Amino acid sequence: NNHWNDRWNHWDNAHSDWNHWHNYNYGRYGGWYHGFCAAPGFHWNYLWNEYPVAMAFGVTRWGLNTLSYRWGLWGYYNPYYTQPVYVNNQQVVVYDQPLIPDVAVSADGTPLDQAPPSPTADDKFDQARVAFYDQKYDAALSLIDQVLVDLPRDAVVNEFRALCLFALGRYQEAAGTVHAILAVGPGWDWTTLSGMYASTSTYTTQLRKLENVTKSKPDDAASRFLLAYHYLTCGHTDAAVKQLDAVVRLVPQDTVAAQLLKMHSAESTPSEATDVPPPPDLEKSDIPLEKLQKTWTASQDGAQYQLQLTSNDEFVWTYTKGGQSQSAKGAYTVRAKSLAMEPDSGGVMLADIDMEANGNLKFAVIDNGPILEFHQ
Repeated sequence: NNHWNDRWNHWDNAHSDWNHWHNYNYGRYGGWYHGFCAAPGFHWNYLWNEYPVAMAFGVTRWGLNTLSYRWGLWGYYNPYYTQPVYVNNQQVVVYDQPLIPDVAVSADGTPLDQAPPSPTADDKFDQARVAFYDQKYDAALSLIDQVLVDLPRDAVVNEFRALCLFALGRYQEAAGTVHAILAVGPGWDWTTLSGMYASTSTYTTQLRKLENVTKSKPDDAASRFLLAYHYLTCGHTDAAVKQLDAVVRLVPQDTVAAQLLKMHSAESTPSEATDVPPPPDLEKSDIPLEKLQKTWTASQDGAQYQLQLTSNDEFVWTYTKGGQSQSAKGAYTVRAKSLAMEPDSGGVMLADIDMEANGNLKFAVIDNGPILEFHQ
C-alpha cells in the first residue's frame, strides 16, 4: 500500500471531512466566519461509535454524502424547494440538488485549478452584510443574489441568503436553501450567526416569530426544519431533536432531516452499549487483494458504474447515466472488510465489501448507505 501510505502518512491527515470545511471557509471569510455548529464534541461524527474504521480514516456523514452524490450513489430530494434563483432573468442556483462545491476535473477525473472569485463578488458580499446589520433585509437579499452569480455553490453565501429569507419571514424558501447546505456540510455556529446582528435581541424576536408559525401550523414541515436548523446553530440540541423528529414523521422521504436527527439524537440521548463486538483488525484485508484488483461493473436505476482497483493502490470510479459520464480517481486501501477510497479531488468514500459465493462484489456505503452488486 505504498501509494496509499504516501498520501496518509499521518492519522490526522484523514480528518479532512470537517477540517477542510472550516479551513476553506475561514480562509475566504476569516474576518467574520468563525466555524460550524458541530460543537460540542463533534457529535455529527456519531458513526465513529458504530464504525471504528470510519474513525481511523476520519470519515463523517457529511463526507460520505458529498461523494455519494457526486458518484451517483445517492439521490437527493429537497421537499422544501420551490423555484430557482434568478438574477437579471438568468438562473444562477437551483436547490433541488445539494450544494456541493464545484470541483473542476478533466475527463479522467483529475482536478483542475480554478480561478478565484472576482473582487466584485467580495465587495457585494461585504455590502450585503452591512445592509443586513442595518436591518435592510430586502437590500441584503438583493445584494447577495448578485454574489451568487459568481459563487452559486458557495455554502457560506447561500447560508447568508437563507438568513436574509428567515429575517424576511420567507420560511419555505429559507428551509429549501438550508436543506441543500446541510445535505453535505454543517451550518454556521452561533458566533458567526449572531455576528450578523447589531443586537441578539433582534434575532431573538425573529426566532420567536418562526416558533409561533410552527405552533400555529404544526404540520408545516418546512418551518419546523428551519427552526431545527436555528436551534442547532444556537446550541439547543434537545429542542432541535424534537423538531427534527416531527419533520421526519411529517415527511418520511426527507433523508437529510433523518440523518440530522440520528446525528444529534446520538448526542442528546446516548445509548448504553451492550455486547459490543471486538473491533475489526484494521491492519489487513479480510479479502485477498488479488481477488479485488480487477475491473468491476454494476447497474442500478438506469445508471452504470465501473470500479477499477489496481495492484498499485489506485482506483478509478466511473458513473454513467443518461449518456453522461463522470469519473473520479485516486488511492485506495482495504482494512478488514472496508474499502476506503480517497479521490484526488478530496474526501474519503468508505464502504463495506464482501466477496459473494458467485464471485460478485457487494459494495455497501457504511451507515445504511447505498448498496451495489458488482460483477466482473
